[in-house]
Amino acid sequence: MNVMTGEVIHPGQSRPRALVPQFGDRQAEGGKSGVDHSAEAPATCPPSASAVETSPSEKEPRKRRYGTPKAEPALTPLEDRRWLTIKQTAQRYPYSEGAIRHLVFQAEQYAKHPKSGLKSNGFLACVVRPHGTRRVLIDAAQFEHWLQGQ
Repeated sequence: MNVMTGEVIHPGQSRPRALVPQFGDRQAEGGKSGVDHSAEAPATCPPSASAVETSPSEKEPRKRRYGTPKAEPALTPLEDRRWLTIKQTAQRYPYSEGAIRHLVFQAEQYAKHPKSGLKSNGFLACVVRPHGTRRVLIDAAQFEHWLQGQ
């Protein structure tokens, strides 16, 4: 649509001279862009679209949308939790994270490939893996029972 006259331009129809970009000397400069950035906006643009008149600092700030605040669940202390992550288990008991990860790995490897004459460490009963996740949790009650048996 021609902005100046309101006429509709159909495919294949030639554009009016006012809408055809003028390249002038820039096209002859060896393939550089045909757009003259130093010139003001063409006459077909509304005055508010001119790059000269509007700067980023003059624009209105974007309105922020704030959703409803999520209610934070009450945190239960480590002593009252049934399942603990490996990091939480290391904070609560006298084992490092690496030691607990090693116990989990050894217990799962023994379950996959048992060796004759080699007794299991029994730690597999403490390991809880929720279905569909990579998370490893430790059952605190089972872990305490396993600690007393060691």
